[in-house]
Amino acid sequence: MLCIFGALNGFRESFPSKILTNNTTKMKKTIISLAAIAASCAAYSQDGQFPLDSLKNPSVDYVSVSASVGFESAYVFRAEKLANYSIQPEVEVGYTIAGFDLYGGAWANTPLYGTDDGLQEIDFNAGASYTYKSLRLDVGYLYYWYPSYDKASGDLSRDMEVYVGISLDTSAYLDGINLNPSVYYFYNWILEQQVVEASIGYDTPVGSWLMGWEKLTMPANVYFGYATAGRKNGDTGGDDVGCTYWYWGASIDVAYAITEYCTLSAGARYSQAFGNNADDPSYQINPRQNFWYGAKVSFGF
Repeated sequence: MLCIFGALNGFRESFPSKILTNNTTKMKKTIISLAAIAASCAAYSQDGQFPLDSLKNPSVDYVSVSASVGFESAYVFRAEKLANYSIQPEVEVGYTIAGFDLYGGAWANTPLYGTDDGLQEIDFNAGASYTYKSLRLDVGYLYYWYPSYDKASGDLSRDMEVYVGISLDTSAYLDGINLNPSVYYFYNWILEQQVVEASIGYDTPVGSWLMGWEKLTMPANVYFGYATAGRKNGDTGGDDVGCTYWYWGASIDVAYAITEYCTLSAGARYSQAFGNNADDPSYQINPRQNFWYGAKVSFGF
């Protein structure tokens, strides 16, 4: 059996990674990422001021909306393969208040060949980020729902997680190059789980380098994490089994901006888990190495 540690929007290998991606990992993962949204409100917050214009005079100018639909040959989260060929839609809305970017959204994983081919999952998230000069602080809450488990057992299968993270825009220190290093901490009280994940990435302007074509880029990301849980089975009725492991992964895509509001991307991903320790030896991460690919169309307004 897998040592499953709940899923994450933006921090999954796909955010990213979820919030992160995604990686996900994964944040964990849309045209207007949390980092980009935070950067857009930097003018309001980096001087330490907290303007209330968006409250006194509400306007769509303070609103950001992003959405995407992706295909992944596997759904892998924190180095655990949870499904095979899957469709992954996502939507997120943000609003700037007093220099803080408030956001909320939803993400889903749907196996192409039904729940017999992997985990069906729907995640909801809400949070806030604040940017001061080159630093960004991000806090939030995630709710994970697994409909396929509900149908099979008749029980409510879900996880809940809170997170806090900090990231740095390195543009001012590396001659305009932003590697966006970040560190996040996640706590899931259903699984009694703690996760620490660090990542670094760069959107390589290969189009500009080769032929002066700014619309073509190559985003790349590397992440490393540690996960430990006291109740691997959560509230599903199984035994309270503990599980601990390390993991790392990387992704690289080719992205093309069709318009100012729409981008196509496709690429490869890899992850590996190691050092697994479980209370019950039968609970293992399987497989320990994953290589998969994916493609996505993203919209941002």
